[in-house]
Amino acid sequence: DPPLVPDGARFRAQALVEPQMQRQALDESNRSLFDNVVAARNAADAMTEAARRIEAAAQAAAARLKIALTHRNHAKRLQFITGHSRDGKLPTNLDWNALADPGATTAVYMAHRTLGELRDKLIAAGLPSDTPAYAMMDVTREAERIVASTIRDLPEELAHHGVSGPCLVLIGAALGSSLGATVSVATSLSDIPT
Repeated sequence: DPPLVPDGARFRAQALVEPQMQRQALDESNRSLFDNVVAARNAADAMTEAARRIEAAAQAAAARLKIALTHRNHAKRLQFITGHSRDGKLPTNLDWNALADPGATTAVYMAHRTLGELRDKLIAAGLPSDTPAYAMMDVTREAERIVASTIRDLPEELAHHGVSGPCLVLIGAALGSSLGATVSVATSLSDIPT
């Protein structure tokens, strides 16, 4: 049996306890909301940081080549794409007309595995086959490797030089000032034609 408590005392006790419980529930709800807001902000910050790093890789590559990706005489646009989707294949939803625009510079991330197919589709969409292209591995690191070519020959150049693994590919007329007439594998900056 519950202890006998006069109704007035029970009401006073309940009046004291309920606001306390409501404050605790509100505190827990606010804490949960705050945690959700912080988690969402952290996720957004992580996405922003990832976008910055993606852009920074292309900019670092351009700096190593001593070129402007948007040289005003050659490129009106800079575009970033992935070289493969989750299934490891070339993405099916790429805008080939935009990518084949000779007035654009394209940075292709993780392009090695699908580079031959990418090249074929770009040329079929109208990109001149002699468009300058670079494949860059380990950009700004001691083991940096750079393969300079044209989009037509770049996949075979990579195979010829035994290049495997992830690479960043830059494609566009703006790269021509660095490519010059020489096609080579550069293992250091001194090997890059200027």
